[in-house]
Amino acid sequence: MNEYMKARLERAKESTTVYLDWPKVISPLMRRLQKAGFSLDRVWDSEEWHEVANSKAEAAEAICAVDEATIRISKEGETFGIYIVLGNGPDEVVCDHTCSDSEVSLLLEKTIEGHSIAWEGRKCPTMTVYEYLSHRYEKMK
Repeated sequence: MNEYMKARLERAKESTTVYLDWPKVISPLMRRLQKAGFSLDRVWDSEEWHEVANSKAEAAEAICAVDEATIRISKEGETFGIYIVLGNGPDEVVCDHTCSDSEVSLLLEKTIEGHSIAWEGRKCPTMTVYEYLSHRYEKMK
Protein backbone atom coordinates (compact mmCIF):
# COMPACT_ATOMS: atom_id res chain seq x y z
CA MET A 1 0.00 0.00 0.00
CA ASN A 2 1.46 3.38 -0.96
CA GLU A 3 1.84 6.40 1.35
CA TYR A 4 -1.24 8.14 -0.07
CA MET A 5 -3.43 5.12 0.71
CA LYS A 6 -1.97 4.84 4.22
CA ALA A 7 -2.67 8.52 4.92
CA ARG A 8 -6.18 8.27 3.53
CA LEU A 9 -6.89 5.23 5.71
CA GLU A 10 -5.56 7.04 8.77
CA ARG A 11 -7.88 10.03 8.11
CA ALA A 12 -10.80 7.68 7.49
CA LYS A 13 -10.55 6.34 11.06
CA GLU A 14 -11.92 9.70 12.26
CA SER A 15 -14.82 9.89 9.79
CA THR A 16 -18.40 9.35 10.96
CA THR A 17 -19.67 8.85 7.40
CA VAL A 18 -21.11 5.44 6.62
CA TYR A 19 -21.85 3.65 3.35
CA LEU A 20 -24.75 1.30 2.71
CA ASP A 21 -23.29 -2.20 2.50
CA TRP A 22 -25.47 -3.63 -0.29
CA PRO A 23 -23.36 -6.78 -0.85
CA LYS A 24 -24.60 -8.01 2.56
CA VAL A 25 -28.15 -7.83 1.14
CA ILE A 26 -27.49 -9.03 -2.41
CA SER A 27 -25.16 -11.96 -1.61
CA PRO A 28 -27.83 -13.77 0.47
CA LEU A 29 -30.31 -13.31 -2.40
CA MET A 30 -27.81 -14.88 -4.82
CA ARG A 31 -27.21 -17.70 -2.34
CA ARG A 32 -30.98 -18.34 -2.04
CA LEU A 33 -31.34 -18.47 -5.81
CA GLN A 34 -28.47 -20.94 -6.15
CA LYS A 35 -29.79 -23.07 -3.28
CA ALA A 36 -33.13 -23.25 -5.12
CA GLY A 37 -31.26 -24.59 -8.15
CA PHE A 38 -31.13 -21.45 -10.29
CA SER A 39 -28.02 -20.68 -12.31
CA LEU A 40 -26.76 -17.09 -12.15
CA ASP A 41 -26.04 -16.32 -15.80
CA ARG A 42 -25.41 -12.62 -16.42
CA VAL A 43 -26.03 -9.12 -15.12
CA TRP A 44 -27.18 -6.08 -17.13
CA ASP A 45 -25.87 -2.82 -15.62
CA SER A 46 -27.76 -0.49 -18.02
CA GLU A 47 -24.79 -0.41 -20.38
CA GLU A 48 -23.62 -3.96 -20.97
CA TRP A 49 -24.06 -7.60 -19.98
CA HIS A 50 -21.57 -9.11 -17.53
CA GLU A 51 -21.24 -12.88 -17.64
CA VAL A 52 -21.07 -14.16 -14.06
CA ALA A 53 -20.65 -17.90 -14.69
CA ASN A 54 -22.90 -18.87 -11.74
CA SER A 55 -20.57 -17.05 -9.33
CA LYS A 56 -22.44 -15.51 -6.39
CA ALA A 57 -19.51 -13.15 -5.76
CA GLU A 58 -19.29 -11.97 -9.38
CA ALA A 59 -23.06 -11.48 -9.59
CA ALA A 60 -23.20 -9.51 -6.34
CA GLU A 61 -20.22 -7.37 -7.37
CA ALA A 62 -21.78 -6.52 -10.76
CA ILE A 63 -25.16 -5.72 -9.16
CA CYS A 64 -23.68 -3.60 -6.37
CA ALA A 65 -21.54 -1.58 -8.79
CA VAL A 66 -24.66 0.28 -9.99
CA ASP A 67 -27.91 1.57 -8.51
CA GLU A 68 -30.08 -0.77 -10.56
CA ALA A 69 -29.42 -3.94 -12.50
CA THR A 70 -31.12 -6.93 -14.04
CA ILE A 71 -29.81 -10.42 -13.42
CA ARG A 72 -30.66 -13.25 -15.79
CA ILE A 73 -31.05 -16.62 -14.13
CA SER A 74 -32.07 -20.00 -15.48
CA LYS A 75 -33.29 -23.39 -14.38
CA GLU A 76 -34.53 -26.43 -16.28
CA GLY A 77 -34.41 -24.63 -19.64
CA GLU A 78 -36.35 -21.58 -18.42
CA THR A 79 -34.78 -18.14 -18.22
CA PHE A 80 -35.94 -15.34 -15.94
CA GLY A 81 -34.95 -11.73 -15.35
CA ILE A 82 -34.88 -10.11 -11.92
CA TYR A 83 -34.82 -6.31 -11.74
CA ILE A 84 -32.94 -5.07 -8.66
CA VAL A 85 -32.89 -1.51 -7.31
CA LEU A 86 -30.49 -0.77 -4.48
CA GLY A 87 -32.18 2.48 -3.41
CA ASN A 88 -35.11 0.55 -1.95
CA GLY A 89 -35.12 -1.12 1.44
CA PRO A 90 -33.35 -4.48 1.76
CA ASP A 91 -36.70 -6.29 1.71
CA GLU A 92 -37.67 -4.52 -1.53
CA VAL A 93 -34.51 -4.75 -3.65
CA VAL A 94 -36.33 -7.04 -6.09
CA CYS A 95 -38.65 -4.66 -7.91
CA ASP A 96 -39.84 -6.95 -10.66
CA HIS A 97 -39.15 -10.30 -12.27
CA THR A 98 -40.37 -12.30 -15.22
CA CYS A 99 -42.75 -15.14 -14.51
CA SER A 100 -44.82 -17.86 -16.15
CA ASP A 101 -47.27 -20.54 -15.04
CA SER A 102 -44.54 -23.14 -14.56
CA GLU A 103 -43.40 -24.83 -11.36
CA VAL A 104 -39.97 -23.25 -11.81
CA SER A 105 -41.56 -19.79 -11.90
CA LEU A 106 -43.49 -20.54 -8.71
CA LEU A 107 -40.22 -21.62 -7.07
CA LEU A 108 -38.64 -18.33 -8.13
CA GLU A 109 -41.55 -16.44 -6.58
CA LYS A 110 -41.15 -18.34 -3.29
CA THR A 111 -37.39 -17.76 -3.30
CA ILE A 112 -37.75 -14.00 -3.78
CA GLU A 113 -40.50 -13.89 -1.16
CA GLY A 114 -38.23 -15.72 1.29
CA HIS A 115 -35.55 -13.09 0.79
CA SER A 116 -38.05 -10.26 1.33
CA ILE A 117 -39.38 -11.84 4.51
CA ALA A 118 -35.86 -12.36 5.87
CA TRP A 119 -35.10 -8.63 5.45
CA GLU A 120 -38.52 -7.24 6.37
CA GLY A 121 -38.26 -4.40 8.88
CA ARG A 122 -34.46 -4.41 8.78
CA LYS A 123 -32.26 -1.58 7.60
CA CYS A 124 -29.48 -1.98 5.09
CA PRO A 125 -26.19 -2.86 6.80
CA THR A 126 -23.60 -0.09 6.78
CA MET A 127 -19.83 0.22 6.86
CA THR A 128 -17.60 3.08 7.92
CA VAL A 129 -15.37 4.94 5.50
CA TYR A 130 -12.40 3.14 7.07
CA GLU A 131 -14.01 -0.28 6.50
CA TYR A 132 -14.93 0.67 2.93
CA LEU A 133 -11.43 1.88 2.05
CA SER A 134 -9.75 -1.05 3.79
CA HIS A 135 -11.85 -3.48 1.76
CA ARG A 136 -11.24 -1.56 -1.45
CA TYR A 137 -7.49 -1.33 -0.95
CA GLU A 138 -7.31 -5.02 -0.02
CA LYS A 139 -8.89 -5.90 -3.37
CA MET A 140 -6.24 -3.84 -5.16
CA LYS A 141 -3.38 -6.03 -3.88
